[in-house]
Amino acid sequence: MKLHGFFILMILGFGCMGGDLSGFIVLHDAFDPIEKMSSSVGSFLPDDGWYLTQLYNDDLGASSFRSYPFTTINSAGFYRLADNIVQTSPITISASNVTLDMNGCVISGSSSNGIVVTSGLNNITIKNGTILNATSDGIQVNGGCADIMLDTIIVNSAARGIFMSNVTNGIVRNCDLISSNTGIELNRCHSIILENCVAQTNKYAGFSLVVSTTCTLLDCQAMSTGQGNTDLFGNIYGFVNSTGYGNIFERCIANSTQGLTLTGSSSIIAGFALLGTGTQCHKI
Repeated sequence: MKLHGFFILMILGFGCMGGDLSGFIVLHDAFDPIEKMSSSVGSFLPDDGWYLTQLYNDDLGASSFRSYPFTTINSAGFYRLADNIVQTSPITISASNVTLDMNGCVISGSSSNGIVVTSGLNNITIKNGTILNATSDGIQVNGGCADIMLDTIIVNSAARGIFMSNVTNGIVRNCDLISSNTGIELNRCHSIILENCVAQTNKYAGFSLVVSTTCTLLDCQAMSTGQGNTDLFGNIYGFVNSTGYGNIFERCIANSTQGLTLTGSSSIIAGFALLGTGTQCHKI
C-alpha cells in the first residue's frame, strides 16, 4: 500500500461535483470511480489493482485495510461516486446501513440494472445522481428491505425507473423518472412515501402501485404518460393502483395522459385508475 500525497488527491479526488475530500479514502480510475468515506486523511492507491478500500481502526488505534471490487458494496458505511460510470454490471448493495452518494455523477451503459439493493437489508440511502439506459430497472430494491431512502435521483430510459418489491417503510423524494416503460412501481410494498416526484413521457405508467398498502404520494406529477407509445392495444395510466388498500394520493397531478394509437375496445387511458376487486379505502 502506497501513500500518495496532496497532488494525487487534487487530481483524482474532486469527483463529479467537486469539493474538499480531506478525510477520504480515494480510490478510482476509469474502472473504479468510487470512494469510501473514512476518518483518515490522505489518498491511498493499491499496487495490485483498482478496488474500493475501507480503512479500519481498532480500539488501540491500529489501522488495517480491506479491499473489494467497487461493483459490490458489502460493508456498512458512507460511499460516494468519484466519477461517471459506464457499466456492464450493476452496482450491488449487499449490506445494511449504507449511504451511496452519487455525487452528481451519471451511471450508464449496458447493464440490466443500474443499482441493485439485495433482499433483507435495512437503512439504505441512495441520492444525488443520474442513471441512464438501464435495460431493466434503474434502481431495484428487493424483498424484505426496510427503511429505504431514495433522494434527488434522475432515471432516464429504463424498463422501470425505480422498482421496489415487498419493501416496508421508505421515502422516495425529488426524483425524476423519464421515458421508461414505467416510472416507478411499488409491488407489495407498505408505508412508502413518494414526495415531489415527477414521472414524464413514460410509455405505460408514471406511478404504479401493485398490491401495496398504506403508501402516500404527495405533490407528485405524471406528465405526458403514453407519449411516443405506438401500441394498438394496452393500457396507459398516469397513476394506477391495482388491489391494495389505504393508499393516499394528495396534491398529485396527471396531465396529458395519452394513447393516440390505441384502438382496442378494452384499452384504458386514465390519469388516475383504481383497479382490482381488492382495491379499497384510498384517498385521492
